Amino acid sequence: MDNRKLEFEIDRKNLEFEIDRIKQESLFVYDLLISRYEILFDILHSKQTQENINFCKQLWNFFCRIWKLIVGEAR
Repeated sequence: MDNRKLEFEIDRKNLEFEIDRIKQESLFVYDLLISRYEILFDILHSKQTQENINFCKQLWNFFCRIWKLIVGEAR
């Protein structure tokens, strides 16, 4: 393997490592957000107002979009 191919292979492996690290950090932050959402959901949902229920639905849709971004990047 010549030097350019070796450098390319090293760069590619470093890039893959960084992508994996970022995905892991993203999943960690996502888990924290979801845990906060669950607490907020319990509080808001217990009041059973239509406004609170709608807010919870919107917030959940937001988390679903974030999840799709994280998982989509992982593929």
